[in-house]
Amino acid sequence: MIDFSYGTGGQFNRSPTRLVPEGDGVVYVFLQFAPPDLPPAQLEGIVMVVEEELALLKRQLED
Repeated sequence: MIDFSYGTGGQFNRSPTRLVPEGDGVVYVFLQFAPPDLPPAQLEGIVMVVEEELALLKRQLED
């Protein structure tokens, strides 16, 4: 379990993650909660960064 906390000015958000057993491996679950006023383009940018980071992690774990 890894929960990411982020924010500024006393306002913090949390993105919980979990590892869930699946057969001989695990599934990594990452939840990103977006504030209702977050512009869609900004959310798409966040999703792209997370996808890139997870792809990098996968490559490192499989080498």
